[in-house]
Amino acid sequence: MNRIVVILILGFNTLFSLDKCEIGYKVLYTIAQVERHPKREVGYPYIISFNRTQDIAKLSDLVSEGQYEKLDNRSIDCKNQKNCVLIYSKISQNQIPNVDLGAFQINPKYHQASPEDYFSLQKSIAIACGILTEIKQKYGWSWESLAKYHSYEKKNNLKYQKHLKRYAGEYQGTR
Repeated sequence: MNRIVVILILGFNTLFSLDKCEIGYKVLYTIAQVERHPKREVGYPYIISFNRTQDIAKLSDLVSEGQYEKLDNRSIDCKNQKNCVLIYSKISQNQIPNVDLGAFQINPKYHQASPEDYFSLQKSIAIACGILTEIKQKYGWSWESLAKYHSYEKKNNLKYQKHLKRYAGEYQGTR
């Protein structure tokens, strides 16, 4: 288990080091851990999560089920970047605006990028870095400000802070 974690951290660090970002890779890795789907490894980029569970029911009318695997009642694995972009396009055309995309579960309603970028680990790291940099500049550096990556609403922010602290503790070996 520890060997897998070390490999993931080293691989993530290598990808991260390609980007210019003032947010440390440990922070980005912790966010990626919190945002990952429990059925996929940290950094797996081919995930679409629907923030309203009734929206995922519309998916089978939009694309063939062979293009994705339903992971739970709100998330799918779209298997590759091409499928993800196609599915995201169909979702957007059908007025389903509240989804989270890729390894960092970025909501395009609030953070626009090219569709391909959401499903590329390297590009989504850069997007997440930009989001966190803006938050840091506006609110400073605290658990509450880091949790604004997920939510500005107090109840959701507090819940996300607990997740961040838990994963940061695991990363540091203090849990």
